[in-house]
Amino acid sequence: MLKKIIIDTSPIIFLSKINYLNLLNKLFFEKITIPQSPIDELYRYKIPASENLLIQKFLKNNQVVNTIEKKINSTSLSDIDNEILTHAIKNTYDLIITDDNHIRKIAAHEKILAIGTLGVLIKLIEKKILKADIVKQEINNLIEYHGLRISLDVYKKVYEHIKIYEE
Repeated sequence: MLKKIIIDTSPIIFLSKINYLNLLNKLFFEKITIPQSPIDELYRYKIPASENLLIQKFLKNNQVVNTIEKKINSTSLSDIDNEILTHAIKNTYDLIITDDNHIRKIAAHEKILAIGTLGVLIKLIEKKILKADIVKQEINNLIEYHGLRISLDVYKKVYEHIKIYEE
């Protein structure tokens, strides 16, 4: 079982847009760590009131941390991504929830599991929390209305994986 989980900004944004942010704790049964810098990044932009309520509830039910670790030496990561990754590595996290490919590659190298918004949605189907047809519709909504950018190859792979769970 995954005990230590940390999350990046974009999954918080995308899951709140489709009203599924609250399902993370149901999926993982653990408090999720949110470094302060992704929260600060979130609030640089205007967040619709309904999404803000979901985010505030999520933050209240999980663990917000101010990270102070010396950052890993990487010029290819933003300060926020570096902070998340450094905290995860130095505190032996089991999972990073991020849509950033670069973070995911480094996490894999460090033997930390990493999944993104789509991976979370697939896990929600696997655990029978959500139905496959609903998740497919929400993925399309994220792409069409909320700015989720994925390659056609990833889109096809996700749909092939979801197809396994369709009734």
